[in-house]
Amino acid sequence: PFRGGYQCCAQFRCKQGGYCDFTVIRNGGTVYQAFGTRNTGITSNGWSSHSACWVTNAAAGTTFQINLESTAGTDCIEETGWRYATFSCAYVSART
Repeated sequence: PFRGGYQCCAQFRCKQGGYCDFTVIRNGGTVYQAFGTRNTGITSNGWSSHSACWVTNAAAGTTFQINLESTAGTDCIEETGWRYATFSCAYVSART
């Protein structure tokens, strides 16, 4: 809610047998960052966890959303009681 510098992080666990490609969308339309995988089905490594962090200047009201861009029926986030899927932003400094 404040103008300044922010550090944001997102992380997810991908379901076994699928792929997970994520985009970070800034202000509802601009792809700000992308992260993910294309190898969750190899040998015995059936699932994978992925994360990304970024530091950015933002005005009051700036929004970020995380989209799962993968499109196959087996491409999905796997959640358990361990809270794999998280997203957070922390205000780190005032912007001059």
